[in-house]
Amino acid sequence: MFRKGRTDYIRSPSSQMLKFILAFVDPSVSREAKLQLLTEAIDAYSALTNQVLKGHGIDRHLLGLKLQAIEEGLSVPKIFMDTAYGLATHWKLRTGQVPANTDSVMCFGPLVPDGYAICYNPQSDHVHFSITAFNCCEETNAETLGVAVRETLCQLHELLEPTV
Repeated sequence: MFRKGRTDYIRSPSSQMLKFILAFVDPSVSREAKLQLLTEAIDAYSALTNQVLKGHGIDRHLLGLKLQAIEEGLSVPKIFMDTAYGLATHWKLRTGQVPANTDSVMCFGPLVPDGYAICYNPQSDHVHFSITAFNCCEETNAETLGVAVRETLCQLHELLEPTV
């Protein structure tokens, strides 16, 4: 573990999460199947989180490679000029938990002009969210995303409610 916390991003997209999302919006998929896929997605996310907490993420390793090349006067490795690398590091959605014992709302901004940031603060019986986007980007709208997040959380709540 790092002395002052993790230093890498937790990359939450996974094939397990995609499978859950596709099933979640498909009314023909059973509740039981959706719950199983959700469990698998959570397990995959937990494994990724543990990897990052142990220093096995990729972002800081790649940054170290790039900075070492610059420091030693070498050519920056070609991977950093690759279109795929640019796409993989264009973070359109930045999320973060800011756990506080107080019932407060905190926020931070997106990493890219066409992105969003979602800060959340879980409390015992509710969660505060703040969603930000740059006004200069016509593609983003924090209010619209907020409505979608609320609707999705309500649908998840319904899925997780015990059946009688």
